[in-house]
Amino acid sequence: MSELLLDRYEVVAEAGSGGFASVVVAYDTRIRRLVAIKCLPLDSVADNHTLPEQGSILTDESEYDITAIPGLDEARTAALLNNPHIVQVYDFEVQNATAYLILEYIDGMSLGDMLKYYNQEIDADIIAAVFDGVSRALKAAHAKGVLHLDIKPDNVLIDQQGQVKVVDFGLARLAGDAGYGSAAGGTIGYMPPEQMRQEDLDERCDEWALASLTYELIAGANPFLAPTLEKAEDVIYDAELVLPSLCREGFDESIDDIMFCALDPDREERYDSVSDFAREMKQCLGSPKKGVKKLAELVGNVLDEEDDDTTAPVAAVYEPHELSDRAYGAIMRVSSALFVALTAFLALSNIEVLTEWSLPVTVGLGVLMVALGAVIPHLGALVSLEALGIMFFANEAPLPGVLMVVEAFVWWYGMARRDRLLSNAGMSIMVFGGLGLGFLAPLMAGFVLRVKDALITSAHTLFIALMMAGMGSGTILGWDIVRHLEVRMWTTLSDTIVETVNNPCTWCLALAWLISALVIALLCSRGNKVFGFIGVGCSLALMICAYVGGLVLQEHLAQVAFAIDGFGLLSLISSAVIVAALIGAGIPERTYDMPNEEY
Repeated sequence: MSELLLDRYEVVAEAGSGGFASVVVAYDTRIRRLVAIKCLPLDSVADNHTLPEQGSILTDESEYDITAIPGLDEARTAALLNNPHIVQVYDFEVQNATAYLILEYIDGMSLGDMLKYYNQEIDADIIAAVFDGVSRALKAAHAKGVLHLDIKPDNVLIDQQGQVKVVDFGLARLAGDAGYGSAAGGTIGYMPPEQMRQEDLDERCDEWALASLTYELIAGANPFLAPTLEKAEDVIYDAELVLPSLCREGFDESIDDIMFCALDPDREERYDSVSDFAREMKQCLGSPKKGVKKLAELVGNVLDEEDDDTTAPVAAVYEPHELSDRAYGAIMRVSSALFVALTAFLALSNIEVLTEWSLPVTVGLGVLMVALGAVIPHLGALVSLEALGIMFFANEAPLPGVLMVVEAFVWWYGMARRDRLLSNAGMSIMVFGGLGLGFLAPLMAGFVLRVKDALITSAHTLFIALMMAGMGSGTILGWDIVRHLEVRMWTTLSDTIVETVNNPCTWCLALAWLISALVIALLCSRGNKVFGFIGVGCSLALMICAYVGGLVLQEHLAQVAFAIDGFGLLSLISSAVIVAALIGAGIPERTYDMPNEEY
């Protein structure tokens, strides 16, 4: 058996680290239960104080000099808080200049992870449940004279029953006074100006932090983030906030004044207490009861995806990222540059005034679009698709051109600008279709995106595939980059698109295209490879049936035999094999970008 922590706890998993502490999951060998242990190094304190060698600060009969650790008095008081929305503190021990906070173990996820990876699932009811839980926890603490001073998404936990629990009460001041950063160890983006200036604080400090967290839930991002503490205060005073009522559905305009009051940089202009703030907000939010049910379902789905093959008495630790942020970003940017480069080349090569690549303006536009795709993927995608729409105009296809320009902007505004992964998933059809693997686009969307996003993205790729069919292939399964890269004199874009739309086979394939993306997304979201393989098999069978059925409806019975061994079948099978191989390598988490910087 490995050495026990504090002669009692068997460490079974690393739960994470950040700021001034690290957290481990451990098994209490005496009471036989899982606990979370937060470890706070006190090296800087030990330089100036004589610390007890080992012992419990909360339960030992001997009296400890609480002045030995600045902020300990408040932390001890916080440990006595008893509220269903506050993570219970079992004990607080010191050993070898390290403080160990023994906490209730929450089998669930943090609000920080939820914001980062499941932002699109958050609605008015979920926001109501989170706000209700955090505000109740703060009211209970403030009634005992305890400030939190570090309310942020990572300090809000959600268990399998959907209950919201706040952790780290009283420890922000402990950390700050112990020498782990000024402003009482707070986090940039969730600290009001008075906390940054290290003034005497009251509960309106926690009120501002709660308002900042709530605004982030509503808007999807925190507008008060800054790279340094020196710049953070300016960001708060200069922030241009979008009206909360415009950010998500389900909010009345009355929420705007309430939120801005609680977020006022001058604490004298805020509500007098969290209770007053919560009373006003209650009428503007959704149903906390419904929100708890939705949170329980979401957290339950996440935990079901985790690998249960473990020898330790603890569920596998939730680790959404397998790639480093730098590697992931590089892959996204290179992919975007490739997709944009092909789209830009296709567009510029078929606009008569720009067809000569010896022209500086043509080369300049091409380089600009590719660079934009690499640096800001979603803008590169938008500009290149708009250029493709202009190309349709230039080749006497005005209606397809208008549709392309409008659809590209709607897709960009509603989807692509939110995340690089969404942008690349929507642009992938240009390369996949050019290689005759159009069916790979909806399969990949289902493989990497959440259900709703996969369905919307697949509808976008279906539209692009239909427009590209006008280049000459006449099928959404692929536009053939070798044969149809240029609009030739005998190619009539509008007529070819109309002919493709009027083909019953197109409608059958289009329906199967969308259903396939839905099936793959639903089954891959479980994180189980077997379900993923089943999804690929079902999607392939559906597309083959749709392809053959479309030919039958078209009364091209003689072509049914071709459908069994021709280009269409080869395209479908090849796409399915590629996605099946990716599933075999591992199903990715539905991870979307959402920066969260700590101080």
